[in-house]
Amino acid sequence: MSVVYKSILSVLLVAACAWGCSVAQGGSAPPEETAAEPAAELQPTAAAAAAPTDRARAEVVLSQEAAGQGPATVEAAGEEPRVSAAASAGEPAAKRHKRSAASGASAAAESLAPRSKPGVGASRFAIVGSGRASFLIDAPLEKIKGRWTRFDGELKVDAADLRETGGRVSMDLGDLRTHTFGDSGKDAKQTEHAKNWMEIGREVSSAVRAKYAQAVFSIERIERVEPERLDASMKAVATVAGTLTLHGIEAAKRVEVELRFEGSPDAPTGVEISTKKPLSVSLSRHQIKPRDLTGRFLAGALERVGQKIADRAQVSVSIQARRR
Repeated sequence: MSVVYKSILSVLLVAACAWGCSVAQGGSAPPEETAAEPAAELQPTAAAAAAPTDRARAEVVLSQEAAGQGPATVEAAGEEPRVSAAASAGEPAAKRHKRSAASGASAAAESLAPRSKPGVGASRFAIVGSGRASFLIDAPLEKIKGRWTRFDGELKVDAADLRETGGRVSMDLGDLRTHTFGDSGKDAKQTEHAKNWMEIGREVSSAVRAKYAQAVFSIERIERVEPERLDASMKAVATVAGTLTLHGIEAAKRVEVELRFEGSPDAPTGVEISTKKPLSVSLSRHQIKPRDLTGRFLAGALERVGQKIADRAQVSVSIQARRR
């Protein structure tokens, strides 16, 4: 019996010794524990589960931008969207939304802000009532000469950019005086005839006379001006394009003028404008033709005077304007 006990005890001692050595040398864990470890590695920790991934954060930012709540940044085509630095640093969503909205409002306000318009520094100049416009109608048998002296209107002049000059000048046609003959009686009769041709004679109805009483030139653009900015010379030469309205009919006109300023280059107080070359005006274009005292056209009269009177009047103008 003692021999049997001894044998069993020896076997148990050998098994215990073998197991203890295996554990001490880093031996494998029991099969069930070894199988459980990979499963544990696949399970995220509580902190990891609570923290959104970069991709999730990027999707949030993209959806915010689509809703107008904030920007999303994509580094390059095919790369993952990246969240903003503020979002990565844990900036509260409400604060990010407020900041993004303010930034968007600022950008929108900037895009809608009015840009500086040409001529914003322009000064207004009133046309002085007295000036001079002289005309010559040249023809082989007779050279008709006359003048006007009453003007009105307004100019807008930017001394820093004379290209932006604009305005409107009107002339009182009823002020017409001819001086073809140098004889007061003959000149007075010719003046009366000329007014009848323009339907502003004394026997014409007041409504018709008022309708045709003014010749108006509207400046539409400055095609060329030298210098473009007023300098110490206080002078400039310009080509002016505009519309002449005469006898109720409009005609596009281009005229070269000289401008002489008063005051200083930065703040001119006055300007004199003179034509460098006469403005050519067609009588037939504006329906200016022989009429009786009441303004009715005289049939056949145009043929009789055709050789004495040319179709075109050459008009030279000199006017002044003062800063308002």
